[in-house]
Amino acid sequence: MGATADEVASPQLGRHVIRVGAYAAAIYREWAVDHGVPSLTLVRWALLLRRAAMQHDIGKAGIPAAILNKRGGLTNEEQMVMRSHCRYGAALCAAQHTPWSRLGREVALNHHERWDGSGYPGATEAAAGEGVGAGSGKRGTQIPLSARIVGLADVYDALRTPRSYKHAWDEARVVSYLRQEAGQLFDPQVVAAFGRAYRTFAAEVRATMHAADERRIAT
Repeated sequence: MGATADEVASPQLGRHVIRVGAYAAAIYREWAVDHGVPSLTLVRWALLLRRAAMQHDIGKAGIPAAILNKRGGLTNEEQMVMRSHCRYGAALCAAQHTPWSRLGREVALNHHERWDGSGYPGATEAAAGEGVGAGSGKRGTQIPLSARIVGLADVYDALRTPRSYKHAWDEARVVSYLRQEAGQLFDPQVVAAFGRAYRTFAAEVRATMHAADERRIAT
């Protein structure tokens, strides 16, 4: 795989998507063990999810830099533009022809959906990602498993990473918050899998970065 659109747009976003891919794969493995997924399926799906998760923010390549890099709060209009990265990313993934493009579309479109229906962008009528409709968010198992996992991994990384406008939370605070939101923002089974996986995250990130470096050398 070459560089994602995020990596082209921002080195910081590039590091973010690598970490989220690693976290998602680690969480999935724990979830799969809980659900008796056969080992070959587990390994294959973890690899696909890692690649797909790295596409979750690819739609931000279509967001104006003035909004993407703005410090402080966004206006309502800017929020709507920012939220459009989900449907734009889904359309980009739908146009790809890779083993993980279907899963990438699923993740890009749904990673901001929340277990209690408070997320976005909500229902979509178009199978390929165009014309994603507005409205109330998907909830519960209406949200694909891939996106339920990546959504949690994305929030974990956002809270753990310092930004110009905020300090990073320490790990104990983040873990406590995610567990508190089980059944509200996040799938309780995914939170349980995260609770066993997060101690392996540093090793997962190193392995993912090593794999990415090898792909760059090969190309």
